[in-house]
Amino acid sequence: ENDMAVISFWGNSEKETGQTIATMAISTMMAFEHNYKILTISTGFKDRTMDESFWPANRATGLQRILGTQSENFVNMESGIEGLGRVVESNRLRKGLIPNYAKVVFTNRLDVLVSPRTENPKEYIEIAKAYPSIIETAANDYNMVFVDIDKRLPTEIQRAILTKSDVIIITAKQGQQGIKKLNELTKKNEMFQGDNILKLIGKYDASSKYNVKNISRELRERKLILSVPYNTIFFETTMEGKVPDYFLKFRGLTVVDKNDSNMFFLSELKRDCEIILEKIREVELKR
Repeated sequence: ENDMAVISFWGNSEKETGQTIATMAISTMMAFEHNYKILTISTGFKDRTMDESFWPANRATGLQRILGTQSENFVNMESGIEGLGRVVESNRLRKGLIPNYAKVVFTNRLDVLVSPRTENPKEYIEIAKAYPSIIETAANDYNMVFVDIDKRLPTEIQRAILTKSDVIIITAKQGQQGIKKLNELTKKNEMFQGDNILKLIGKYDASSKYNVKNISRELRERKLILSVPYNTIFFETTMEGKVPDYFLKFRGLTVVDKNDSNMFFLSELKRDCEIILEKIREVELKR
């Protein structure tokens, strides 16, 4: 039985919390900083953000023509979540299979299961039924599974994923509205009242009066909440399919210069990873 944890990102408002970017940034940092094998799962509908952040679109199509669709990194309909969905349906899902359907970002460190290709809502819902089993089985092949839970997933599937999650990270927008929503959510919904909940501000601006310290105080959090700062350079790399390059280029930054936006971005991601690891240990001890 290996050490394994499922960390799910969930937001109660639409896209603008920067949830997908937060999931990518934190899981990539975790893969770099710690010796873990990680699977990051995108569950989006008509959402290629993750795909396009890790792999440049034009390069993929060029290589696809040369290689046919045989290269492991290129998803034809038999691979990816579609292929895995069929494996789940026919009850053949077992240890060792999931990595064959995921795309490799860093060998033995970070794999990504990109979101379904379909543009048809009915097909999407069918495919989505496979997520809970996939997440459970992934425990055999990975140390950590990060899940970006899309709001358009059927509620019962969202619930099933949250139930299987060791840590749930609620993503919110910075500002009065975001704080209000977080407060309401934790009061109303028993899913978010457990001690495995963390809160995160995406697209974070440290110069706002709604900074992490003030928000944490207002939410009566004992410890500082997580943040993924808005970083122009990182944001641009997500548009160019160069997220891996960003980390390879900047991860060596150790000198702390609070005014360097890349340094601040990476130091917050490191802090997020530490808090998540601490939370995983806390949750394990209570089992």
